[in-house]
Amino acid sequence: MTKLHLGLWALLGGAMFWACSTGDGGMLPGNGAGGTTASVFSGGTTGTSTDPGVGATGNVSITMTNPTPVSDAGFRRPKVCDANGRCTCLNLASLGAAASKSYGVGSDGQPSSTNAFDEWLTTKSNAAVTFEYTYKPLTPEYLATLDVIILQDLRTWNLSASDVRNLSDWVAQGGGLIALNGYMNNDDAEVTASNNAISFTGMSYLGGGPSGSVPGTEACPASSQQLCPQSNSACCYCWNNTYPVLDWDKAHPIAKSITAVGAYMGRQVVAGDGTVVATYGGKTIAASKVVGTGKAFLWCDEWVTYTSSWSGGQKSGPADQYSPCYNSATSQWATAENALQSMQFWYNAIHWVSPPTECDFVINEPEHVILL
Repeated sequence: MTKLHLGLWALLGGAMFWACSTGDGGMLPGNGAGGTTASVFSGGTTGTSTDPGVGATGNVSITMTNPTPVSDAGFRRPKVCDANGRCTCLNLASLGAAASKSYGVGSDGQPSSTNAFDEWLTTKSNAAVTFEYTYKPLTPEYLATLDVIILQDLRTWNLSASDVRNLSDWVAQGGGLIALNGYMNNDDAEVTASNNAISFTGMSYLGGGPSGSVPGTEACPASSQQLCPQSNSACCYCWNNTYPVLDWDKAHPIAKSITAVGAYMGRQVVAGDGTVVATYGGKTIAASKVVGTGKAFLWCDEWVTYTSSWSGGQKSGPADQYSPCYNSATSQWATAENALQSMQFWYNAIHWVSPPTECDFVINEPEHVILL
């Protein structure tokens, strides 16, 4: 997939041409806000996505409608199109409880949620997406239906040795795995659950309760201070309880076009023989590894799923030349939209771990995402 430049997008009259789409070019219907049910287009699928709210159980599925296999040329998953010519060839599942809505405040002043992340995946990507919030046995038959898995809060999942063995085989045979952590920092139950699931990768998370959290418990590195509009000796802390992570391995595809991603009270990553992708204050907070013919990526925190990391921060107010969140040179507040690259982060991570399929993983977000 070549880069999509905004100039070209403008010359095409604002039309986005999907890599695996025919017909109407992938026009997207509107979608609702948290707590509502909305029609969605999920890259060749038609269905519903429901925000389950706090403490909900069950799953949210994007249901295929009239799937038609197009070809099978040895790809992991051939292209499947619906009656409207909308196509998908990547099945993605998020496993585990989503980030709590009790932390952080979005740009609308309301408690943060994961709605922006969830709706972005289900309405603007060409992946068929499923959210599994409660335990689901990781049988070979179930895993065979998936190409990419995102592991979220697994504290209540109690994965068995058989589950982990099946997950290991699935990755080794070409599956793409992304793991998050840091949902809780007052005990190590979450770290233990995550490390059990990813044990076969040779990578892991460090425990240690609040004292082991990163970023947030150590001095702010000079690199992160540089993102503050008004230079000072502390981190900006401008984006609804996150610090900017700026130290990336620019040669790694996951770091492509990324300057900063927000994180707070996450978990340090032990890369083992994997590749360090990002650090904070000298501590590893992101790592990747090729496992067999598949790939695994570990990120320290869950804040990249919060809506406040996509659109949070003060957007207006009186000029404040002393605020570390206000840029007096440009007369702008350092909001998440113009300071962090959460969308680019997710596109890069999913794109990198995705196995070869008949059509590349793409996102219809040309204002915020440069396609690889």
